[in-house]
Amino acid sequence: MRDLDSSPLGGGTRTRARTVVHAEHTWVVRARTDKPFKDVKDELLSAFEREYIAAALERNDMNVSATSRQTGLSRKHVRHLMRKHRLQTERRFIEE
Repeated sequence: MRDLDSSPLGGGTRTRARTVVHAEHTWVVRARTDKPFKDVKDELLSAFEREYIAAALERNDMNVSATSRQTGLSRKHVRHLMRKHRLQTERRFIEE
């Protein structure tokens, strides 16, 4: 564990970082203690959702149906997360 002078979750307050390793996934968690637990948890969950869905979409060439199948989420929920985190699929046009 190491001290960090700044955190992506807020201003320049010192935070403690922990690297969490679970199976194939690794996360660096910076938990602030100057905010209520629920607020910090919501921020961390939101950051995880955005990274996860963005990576899944990229891995599936921005295809919502393929991302849905690969993640086990419904297409509706994938689209909800895309709107929530302001992610868009690229519109591909066929040039004539």
